[in-house]
Amino acid sequence: MKAPGNVHGRVELDGKPVTYFGIAYTQSVAAPFVNGAIGVRDPNGMFNVRIPPGHWDIVIAAPDAARREFLGIDVGASFDFGTLSLEHGHVVSGTVRDAAGAPLAGVSVAVGAIYGFDPPGELDGLIRGVIATRTDEDGRYTLRGLSRTLIGRHNTTIGATASDGRATVPVRVDPGTDSQVDLTVVATGGIEVIVDGGRTRFVTAATRTGWLLAQNIDGVYRFEHVPEGTYTIAADGPARASTTATVHAGAVETITLTLPALSPVAVDVFSTHGNCSVVELRSDDGSVVANTRCDGRHATFPSVAPGDYQACVDTLPCSWIDVDTRGPQQFDVPR
Repeated sequence: MKAPGNVHGRVELDGKPVTYFGIAYTQSVAAPFVNGAIGVRDPNGMFNVRIPPGHWDIVIAAPDAARREFLGIDVGASFDFGTLSLEHGHVVSGTVRDAAGAPLAGVSVAVGAIYGFDPPGELDGLIRGVIATRTDEDGRYTLRGLSRTLIGRHNTTIGATASDGRATVPVRVDPGTDSQVDLTVVATGGIEVIVDGGRTRFVTAATRTGWLLAQNIDGVYRFEHVPEGTYTIAADGPARASTTATVHAGAVETITLTLPALSPVAVDVFSTHGNCSVVELRSDDGSVVANTRCDGRHATFPSVAPGDYQACVDTLPCSWIDVDTRGPQQFDVPR
């Protein structure tokens, strides 16, 4: 039997109900979304969904509207958002052509931090900050709903991929304003990146005009449909390593990056709910990296490798912490 909804409210745009939208929850919008969008269809814009009790960042997104983020929401047995107003956001439009200048119909165009592969579905893509469409018979496209809440908000990239694998060099766009960007598809190749020596948040391939984000497939970071040219390949985690790679049409370039070793640092975790019993640090896959007993309301970890962790205090919801290389650090949890 389906559990009854505990999070409810109403979504509107221009004072009218939004009849189709998605809701998602995550430990942090800065981390990957492990929960897909909860799709809602309602003629009155009402939602009544089930979200596990905890401390969550919640995102609401709808086609042709700017997504909204709600940070640090304490969800319990019942949470009422009331009426949530979405905004239209900004528009990017243009024409996609081939190398000879002819407009191309039916080409996939996407804007967002994970341009380079199709999002798993419309609502999941919008939740993650990806807006996608296809060109019309004249090669024109229009993408609506851009805003600075797009993931990758400071380096939002647009690009196009044709059905035969031709693609465009990535181009940066400003999600905070309307813009026109014409694109040209060219022949492509691929890049495979193997990262050794440490935890990796993401791998990028950058040119002077924009960047691509790799897919992590079984531990290998892959870029597909990459236009010919030279790229700076960077692996970012607590440490960073980079090199250059040249892509040739129809070929796959394989490179290896080795992250430098980082010295561990001391970390103190303070419970914002008072005295605690034990604190665990977990990796992004949920496995326990370290645990220690509390001394009053705090726990000390004398040696923690820099990186992103879930800090879990007793039975309270876990919170993400970012341990860097600066030396001893303190975190209040839950945040």
